[in-house]
Amino acid sequence: MLKDNFKNFNLNFEIKKILLYLLPILIIFSNALTDLILALLVFIYIFEKKFKFNLELFEYFLLAFFVFPIISTIINFEIDSFVKSILYLRFFIFYLLFKDFLIKNNANYIKYLFVIFILISFDLLIQYFFYYDIFGFPKGEHRLSGFFNEEFIVATYLLLLFLFIFELVKRNVLFEFIFINIAFIIFLIIGERIIFFTFSSIIICYYFFNKFIFTFLYISFLSILFILIISFFNLSYFFNEFLYRYYDFFDHITSYNNSIYYKLFLSSVNLIRENFLFGVGFDQFFNNCNLILENYSLKDEIFCSNHSHNYYLEIFSETGFFAFVNFLILICIIIYKLFKKYSFKSIYLFYFLFYIFPIKTYSSIYSQTDGLFFIITLSFIVFKFKSAKSIIS
Repeated sequence: MLKDNFKNFNLNFEIKKILLYLLPILIIFSNALTDLILALLVFIYIFEKKFKFNLELFEYFLLAFFVFPIISTIINFEIDSFVKSILYLRFFIFYLLFKDFLIKNNANYIKYLFVIFILISFDLLIQYFFYYDIFGFPKGEHRLSGFFNEEFIVATYLLLLFLFIFELVKRNVLFEFIFINIAFIIFLIIGERIIFFTFSSIIICYYFFNKFIFTFLYISFLSILFILIISFFNLSYFFNEFLYRYYDFFDHITSYNNSIYYKLFLSSVNLIRENFLFGVGFDQFFNNCNLILENYSLKDEIFCSNHSHNYYLEIFSETGFFAFVNFLILICIIIYKLFKKYSFKSIYLFYFLFYIFPIKTYSSIYSQTDGLFFIITLSFIVFKFKSAKSIIS
């Protein structure tokens, strides 16, 4: 009997391992297969644990984060979204699974993610200079997509991979310097301005607090290198494109009251007023936003989209005040634990601070892709402040 249980454990472990190695590839090429793999992983983990999960205090707040959408949907009688809110709970199970997996298998997995990072970066360079990537996917008007084709999430994906592989590259100073410069250039040419400034802020803050001289030399080197590359290769066209994209970004900030995002955030505020305690319901932002627009004649004041484009406003408007407070407590606990363990000595604190920065624009935390990215980030962060071991053994 004991022998059979051991065999079943090993079989489950190997299946989970294979599926988790497939997951980063499937995220790139197929949302449907990604969801299937997630479902299989969750099913295996539940079967393996028999619903007996050992949670720490802060993980109950994380569990509550996934329960509040269900409560909001029930209170608002949103039958269409009820199944979606139940299925969203799978990300919590995946969090527990992935955190356990990292404790046992982090070294090889991180090296595997590093290879994926390099392959995607190489493909993006090809797409940038030759207008098509190696699969024939075209370059966007102002952004790159690489392997993701029509989905412009490659920058978010690479930033997530960067979180995992930084400790691998920092073991060698020269390797670290080369990698950071490559990453900086890749994030710059992708054209996702929020991600580029998030990445830049993480790097500058980390090196400022830990390697001040390195930071000064790095910024000087990068500035000189950029000027030399533009001059030597006569890349005035590309420079103008850069300038336009990032000037346009600052123009949005300085004239924020006239921007689409300002109107979109106002629509979130109006939805919060409609149902302060429990929100308008999971995945019901667009429907309720249009109702408010019609009922209150706010056509010129607000803008309606599929979601708020901000985690905090999305949680508050769709699932209510209690869900919002729970989320704030969860975030504060994680920041406290990171600061207590690392102070300013680790990049993980800066990564999480800028990743969760309140006034950023985001994709939807309640969507499959961004929900998965969010929970993978949390799994890794929690693994890091719980583990006394280096990520690379």
